[in-house]
Amino acid sequence: QTAKYIAPPAAIAIKERAGAEAGYVDWDIDPAGYAFFKALNDGSAGYSGPAIDEPAFERVIDTFEKAVKADTLPPLPGLEAALAAVVPDKALVSLSYNWWVGRRKQLAMPLVRALRPAPDPEDADVVCVAFRPRVAEGARRMRSNNKKTFTLLSQLHAEFKRLATLLELVSRRERLKLELHRSAGDYTEGAHRTLIGRLGRIAHRPPAYDEGGLVAHKPAPSKSPSQPRPSGGRQRDRDRDRDRDRD
Repeated sequence: QTAKYIAPPAAIAIKERAGAEAGYVDWDIDPAGYAFFKALNDGSAGYSGPAIDEPAFERVIDTFEKAVKADTLPPLPGLEAALAAVVPDKALVSLSYNWWVGRRKQLAMPLVRALRPAPDPEDADVVCVAFRPRVAEGARRMRSNNKKTFTLLSQLHAEFKRLATLLELVSRRERLKLELHRSAGDYTEGAHRTLIGRLGRIAHRPPAYDEGGLVAHKPAPSKSPSQPRPSGGRQRDRDRDRDRDRD
């Protein structure tokens, strides 16, 4: 006979949270809360008492959220008495309470994510919400065909058209850049041929190099002064003397 195994409570790693009474803090400070936390400690929020640390500030806001009953905000005097041992100064509770009320109205939802209601699966305005209630197995979800869904599809169609136009403009720009690059290459090659032709490059006689590997330029030969050509009278006298010696 096989007995049914039941795990003892001590073997369960994750237990059900009992709420604020168990001492758990479910609110993690966000950028807006961190900015207000820094303003409290540096005195720009109207507080000049002892500084409060970050875990204590998170516990204060978490206590505010878990004290809300049926969307009714808790009274401030009761919160000041409950948080007297958490904060170093009583003024911190009232300042944090005012910031919490304003932040809650700005978000239109609780600051603790676990206390926020699940999104309506039939609401077309919350299609980007990641977490939704699980649909019962075998149940077929009815697709709505109303003005909201038509508006969403129209917006999606317009965005796809804008994307196609943008891609066409990018493709045209790249084709123009390619044509410009090819034209610049052809122009440079033609200019190089013209320059070589004008310079009259001599290919059969390689240039001479010196010891440093540079082209050695030979100095131009110096022109010797030309000898004066004898005049015609002197030449005739020389010929006459040469004939006389022969006789």
